[in-house]
Amino acid sequence: MSNSQSKQLATYDDYDYDYDNGLTHDKLVAYFEEFEYATSNSVMTCYVLYDHCDKEYYICGKRAATCAVVYSETHPEYDVNEYNDFKFFCKSPKDMISMLKLIMNVSCNDVNMTMYNYKDIFINDDGVDLDYIDYNTLQYSNVSQKEIISYENARFNEDIAKTMLRMLKKMRY
Repeated sequence: MSNSQSKQLATYDDYDYDYDNGLTHDKLVAYFEEFEYATSNSVMTCYVLYDHCDKEYYICGKRAATCAVVYSETHPEYDVNEYNDFKFFCKSPKDMISMLKLIMNVSCNDVNMTMYNYKDIFINDDGVDLDYIDYNTLQYSNVSQKEIISYENARFNEDIAKTMLRMLKKMRY
């Protein structure tokens, strides 16, 4: 995975799989979800992974359609109930924290900060090989049985987020 286009592609060359002996590849994934203070509605969800080959972080996420009524009146040609997902890459955990704080209103909204273990991240729960990893892939596989830790309905804690990012980088299966 050497360029931004290929980063989301599943490349088995990066991982040692030994299915005959029951060995798999687990991958830690950090999940951040922002809740609007006034309504407790989820307004932003994103996943953060670490690419050990290129030594950089990968974030993908999606904003919820919180202002759908107003937008549908001004732009009826768009499907206001669905926002596009995003994907970005960065080298430093400090920059990733800055991105998280920028895209979420952490000064007044609560967040969930969760760490998941995705077993065989390039194979979905139905046993189908994945061509790439994106927001929809991670969201589809997001189940509580994969949860390792979770800080729910709390203020964004930069120290906990830094620790989570450090674990993404340092912990290997």
